[in-house]
Amino acid sequence: MRLTSLPAALSFIGSLASAALIERQSATSIYKSTGSGAWIEGMAVRANGNILLNRLDVPELWNIDPVTKTGTKLLTFPEAQSLAGITELTPDVFAVVTGSFNTKSFAVKAGSWGVWKVDLTGATPTSTLIKNVPESGF
Repeated sequence: MRLTSLPAALSFIGSLASAALIERQSATSIYKSTGSGAWIEGMAVRANGNILLNRLDVPELWNIDPVTKTGTKLLTFPEAQSLAGITELTPDVFAVVTGSFNTKSFAVKAGSWGVWKVDLTGATPTSTLIKNVPESGF
């Protein structure tokens, strides 16, 4: 098929794009936290399909099972006030950023930030400090 004009080419591309669209699915709640609102800062999806959520308002890491619609607090980081990032390093091993951020005043405590390794490969979750990063900011 040869397209001889720009309008014909754009029309053809538009046809291809609309053919690939599917009907939008509706949103579904998979878990509702109890108590006052939680400030979720980041998330990661585990190999088993569960969702890890880190909270900015408290230093907690949560595991959400979207099938059973249940949530479990996995770890608390008592030296921190907040969790501010999460990424998977290897299967079921994650790096989590901790520090002190006040969600009411938006104040950041200088020198409070660090990176922790969270290992979910065993029966019990473990956390190990990788490095304090006192020079970092938010």
